[in-house]
Amino acid sequence: MSYAFLHTWGQNLLDHPHLHCIIPAGGLRTKDNRWKHCKNNFFAPVAVMQQVYRGKFMDYFKYAIRLKEIQFHGVLQQYEDPRKLATYFDALY
Repeated sequence: MSYAFLHTWGQNLLDHPHLHCIIPAGGLRTKDNRWKHCKNNFFAPVAVMQQVYRGKFMDYFKYAIRLKEIQFHGVLQQYEDPRKLATYFDALY
């Protein structure tokens, strides 16, 4: 079982959406849907995971914006302009 917690602001109470995730050391095998434990010396390559997670998150985030599942209010309304949003996304990457 995995857990994810969405935080929408940082310690300074400014907009800072991010997730905290708890992920088990293992996973389901695709061939027989059985649990496969990680090896004892397993250590996640953090830099690679960060890049993959960032890419996946941003893809889903952009998709949700296109579907109007995410809306901009208040000071964030400026990002309804696709050029400003693209500039902001470039800075995030």
